[in-house]
Amino acid sequence: MKTKFTLAIFFLHFTSLFSQTDSSVAIYSSLDTLKYYDVELVSGPGKSCHELDFRLKKIKYWVDCKEVSEKEYMKYYVPNDQLGDCKPCYLETLDKNDHLLTAGVQYTDCPVGDWFEYYPDGKIKVNGHYKENLTGNWDDLYARGYCAIKNGTWTYYAEDGSVTKKEIYKDGVLVQEKTADG
Repeated sequence: MKTKFTLAIFFLHFTSLFSQTDSSVAIYSSLDTLKYYDVELVSGPGKSCHELDFRLKKIKYWVDCKEVSEKEYMKYYVPNDQLGDCKPCYLETLDKNDHLLTAGVQYTDCPVGDWFEYYPDGKIKVNGHYKENLTGNWDDLYARGYCAIKNGTWTYYAEDGSVTKKEIYKDGVLVQEKTADG
């Protein structure tokens, strides 16, 4: 009897994870994709990105402390209000060489769905899922428990593509962990 009950609980949990993902496909399929560069941007008068001198008149531009043209600087510049337009969106974070670092569904700075992290060579490093807001109400996600709450399976990969660890979360609580060696 105990085994049947445990299997029934597992089946309900397992199917709820997939039904959540299926319903999210309809909600998130038409999202805009926003690209954001994870670089250090500095502009101003000065000799280097760490030695600004506001007595100088010429504005210089730096990306990760390398002097660049204004045009190149503007490639990486994303105004904060543009990130505020991510309500929700599919956000891709890139390095200065346009390599994908992370990708996932977000509402402003709050991940709320599928999530991916990548190695510099483009291979998947982490594939996981955050709790989704399927209510359509995007007000006060933090207080309502929808912001960056791990929910479902998180899989971690080595650089060779092999799985190193799997974790299962339910509403932010780790309920199961399995490493590749045991």
